[in-house]
Amino acid sequence: METLAQLQKIQQQLDRLQYSYADNRPEFWAILLAWEAVRLAWYVVSGDPGTAREKLELVKSALTNAERQLAH
Repeated sequence: METLAQLQKIQQQLDRLQYSYADNRPEFWAILLAWEAVRLAWYVVSGDPGTAREKLELVKSALTNAERQLAH
């Protein structure tokens, strides 16, 4: 359970960091990617593979968005 609490704290910190950047900045999208990855980890650690598979798709989407932003 401690691991889940730590992952949740990391998500909260990333959330605060993300919103210190405008959504037209690559930093915003890179932090969103990290946030989605941590959320995926939370579901994997909690033993919910079905939801983890769904969250993996959000990680892939966030990666695509970050790649677009970094290409500019």
